[in-house]
Amino acid sequence: MIRRELYPLTMGTEVACRILGIDPGSMLARAGLAGLARGAGDLRVTASQYFDAWNAMTSLVDRQDFVVYLGTNIARGPVIPVFFA
Repeated sequence: MIRRELYPLTMGTEVACRILGIDPGSMLARAGLAGLARGAGDLRVTASQYFDAWNAMTSLVDRQDFVVYLGTNIARGPVIPVFFA
């Protein structure tokens, strides 16, 4: 039996999308993940889906400086270990 590792996408759908002004549903749809349930639970995806979601987010953002803007806004909030990676 092959075990697939799953990774949390909640940070992208709830935090990064909010900071960047992107609709999480639009990001998931662009990534081909529209069928995934969002909400109270922890949204977990494969590594490929994870990168698809973040790539979709970068294609939807309407800022040239989105990397610096996202990093600056996250730095002002609570410590989120995944962003240090």
